[in-house]
Amino acid sequence: MTRAVIYLLKGQFLRSWALNPAAGLWMLWAFWLFLERYIRGRKCRGLSWALCGIAVFMVIAYVVRMKMYFPNKPPYVYTGNNLFSRIIPNYGQMIRHLLGR
Repeated sequence: MTRAVIYLLKGQFLRSWALNPAAGLWMLWAFWLFLERYIRGRKCRGLSWALCGIAVFMVIAYVVRMKMYFPNKPPYVYTGNNLFSRIIPNYGQMIRHLLGR
């Protein structure tokens, strides 16, 4: 998100969109908040609905990207001999139970 906002501020819109399509929406939301609260001195109305809309858009964008870039394989693969399995007792069993394996 940070790199997407930096690219957006530099005017590299396509690069920003490629990193995170919601960056522009977050920038507009922050500008709206600043304008309403500090310039106009009003209570911010509708910002929570906009925030929910941006969050839904982010989840949809995430799901679409996962389907596009990882159509037949999981993006994260569980390795049995990891750090948590050495530190936490029965960690492997908990993960297998959560993943349904």
